[in-house]
Amino acid sequence: MNSTRGTWVAGALTTLGLAGLAEAQSPPAPLAPTVPPPAAAGGAGGLVLFVGLMLGLIVILGVSVKLMDWRRRRMEHAVQVQARIADALLLDPELVNAPITATVELPFWRRSPATIEVRGQAPSPRVRDAALNLVVREATASGMESRIEDRMAVMPAAGQRAA
Repeated sequence: MNSTRGTWVAGALTTLGLAGLAEAQSPPAPLAPTVPPPAAAGGAGGLVLFVGLMLGLIVILGVSVKLMDWRRRRMEHAVQVQARIADALLLDPELVNAPITATVELPFWRRSPATIEVRGQAPSPRVRDAALNLVVREATASGMESRIEDRMAVMPAAGQRAA
C-alpha cells in the first residue's frame, strides 16, 4: 500500500508541475554494481610498458655514448702515433728533404693491428730503408701493434732541390 501511495503522490506532483518534489517522493532506483572502466584496468600495464621503453632508451643511449668515447680515444691514440712518426721524419737529418709522410689507420676491433701507410718519394734505396726503419722504430716505441705498408717510390731527383 505504501508503494501505491508513493506512485499516486508522484503522479499528482508531476501534474502540478513540481517534478523535483515528485522525484524526491519516488522510491530510489536500485544501485548498479560499479565496474572500473577498461582504460583504468590497463593503466598499470601501460605504465610498466612506458618505464620499460624509457629504460631501454637509456641503455641504448649509454651504449652509444660509450662507443663514441671509445672511438674518440682510439682516434686520439692514432693521431698521437702519427704525430710522433711525423716528428721523427722531420728531425732525422737524412730524411729532412725527402717528401715522406706516414698515415695511421686504426681498425674497428681493438685486437687488430693498426695500419701505418708510408708514402712519398725517396732519393735513394738507402734513404727509403732509413725511413722505413724509423717508422718501425717509432711505431714499436708507441706500444701499438701495427703493420707497415710501404708505398714509397725511389726517385733519384726527389731529394734534389731547385736552386
